[in-house]
Amino acid sequence: MKKLLFFILPLYCFAQSPQKIQSAIENVTVYYAGASIERTAKVSILKGKNQLLFTGISQQIDEESIQISSKANLDISSVKFLLNNQSEEAAQKEIGVLNQQKEDILEKIVTEKQNLKVFQREEEMLLKNQAIGGSYAGLKANDLKEAVEFHRTRMQEILRKQLEINRIIKGFEKDIQKINQKLTEVTEKADEKNSEILVEINAKEAATNIEIKLNYIVMDAGWRPSYNLKVNSIDKPLQLSYKGNIFQYSGEDWKNVKLSLSNANLKRKGEAPELKPWTWGSPNDYSKYLNESQVKKTGFTSVFGNVKDGDDNSNIPGVSVHIKGTILGTVTNANGFYYLNIPPDLKNKKVELVFNSVGYVSQEKQINDEKTDVVLKQDSRMLEEVVVTGYGISEKRTVSGSVTQILGGKVAGLNIQATKKLVEDTETITNQNFELIERFTVLADGNEITADLKDLNIPAQYEYISVPKIEPEAFLMAKIIDWEQYGLLKGDVNLFYEGTFLGKTALNLTDSDTLTVSLGRDKNIIVKREKVKSYTKSQFIGSKKTDNYQFQISVRNLKKQNINILLQDQLPMSDNKEVEVLDTNISGGILNKETGEIQWRQSIAAGEDKKITLKYSVKYPKSGYVETN
Repeated sequence: MKKLLFFILPLYCFAQSPQKIQSAIENVTVYYAGASIERTAKVSILKGKNQLLFTGISQQIDEESIQISSKANLDISSVKFLLNNQSEEAAQKEIGVLNQQKEDILEKIVTEKQNLKVFQREEEMLLKNQAIGGSYAGLKANDLKEAVEFHRTRMQEILRKQLEINRIIKGFEKDIQKINQKLTEVTEKADEKNSEILVEINAKEAATNIEIKLNYIVMDAGWRPSYNLKVNSIDKPLQLSYKGNIFQYSGEDWKNVKLSLSNANLKRKGEAPELKPWTWGSPNDYSKYLNESQVKKTGFTSVFGNVKDGDDNSNIPGVSVHIKGTILGTVTNANGFYYLNIPPDLKNKKVELVFNSVGYVSQEKQINDEKTDVVLKQDSRMLEEVVVTGYGISEKRTVSGSVTQILGGKVAGLNIQATKKLVEDTETITNQNFELIERFTVLADGNEITADLKDLNIPAQYEYISVPKIEPEAFLMAKIIDWEQYGLLKGDVNLFYEGTFLGKTALNLTDSDTLTVSLGRDKNIIVKREKVKSYTKSQFIGSKKTDNYQFQISVRNLKKQNINILLQDQLPMSDNKEVEVLDTNISGGILNKETGEIQWRQSIAAGEDKKITLKYSVKYPKSGYVETN
């Protein structure tokens, strides 16, 4: 008997089910497109073969990117990615129950609407038949009294019944909204974590509390740089707040994780480009080697709009709105309005919204504008026909046998989270990394969180530019010398000047060692360009006509600091020998003879008003006819 037990136990151990491992996401490296996830787990293993089943993994991972590592002496024999449909099946069962509840409520709503129509028809009949036979003449007093009393009593009862039915219908509609919300929660939960990773290892000896790391890549994530640029005075350095905007909708939440941001792009391959044979007249396709700056970017960061009823143009609350192919969504508010963030990596793609609501036909609409309104048509399958005959009814109704599953998500909105500054800003051979000192929580809802990376005080050269011939305004420009040392990346910029928000611009990096940023108009610099009428006149000498022009450009500095300003104007150019531009006076400006452009660089003290004169004459044939050959 002991020998039998000796043989049975190893077989039992070998046939046992895999050890389920609960792991936690500890580190995440976020790229422009995609993220590298690192999970850690503590496990105990037996000597020999072990099967470890990592649960709670997103189904959105790149299977080929899975890596297992451990400091222990383990021999990893296989790694398999498994879809776990149990949670999805349970969710589908719950969804089925909720949909059935909705169908039952819908049938009740249909019945109550029928009853409401019956009382409305009866009210109409009473109003039309108040005059019996067209006149009360000939009726006895008691008969007339009874008729009037009947109409009054019955009308009160009808109106009371209509109010009661409307209250019942509103209660049913609230119940449906609650079921819709529950459907959204169940759908999100089913899509969040429904896969597993099975790892088979061989251990030379048994061990406990071994740390194993699981790494993989998800593509439904990314980050983008942005900046707050503040200039408090043109005699001080500019203040640049460097930020990282992080998003993900990979299906699993990153809770209290260590984050790193990298400007590398996982979607681009790392190999060097190779030339292909090229036949004259046939194009070469090297698009996969294009830099991001060479790819045209379009799209929107968010979409909003209103959903209305196609019959009465009323607003529809509680409509589910989600991005087709994702779990990202929201619902319309009490006034039928919605707002939804578009993940940055979807901006360059064809994005469609799906609109679902009880009693309406589902509609899909491609986003072509930031404001996307929709009109939903009532589902004819849920309409009923009611015919009133006297005080009876004959009815024909059709109720849909199924209800469209409503997807969606939490109400989208911008979730801002600030952190302390980075402790390390590193640069590798091919990219730049930012390691955040604080831990973050990034939910899988597609909403962006914002992390403060670092604050910089950057010396800048300030200069105003004005082209008063086109627009009599002074534009402040900040020039940053040797900008590469600050590790800046292309991104959106919020501009602030002397405590005022000026708007947004883009930080477009160039090959030059000087980066110029436009800070917009300064209303404290008054620029004018006026024609001097006493000089502007025409002269006729022989067959030639000469037009004389004079302009005065004035700049007034209302600021408390001295300023430097670049003024630009131009002279007309002649490409014909019969037309001459002569007698020019540009008041010391620098003339580009090829383009006719004139530049004046002026230093203007605080409170000073400076004037510049521009004069020229144009001589051309009196007839206005010019030889062109």
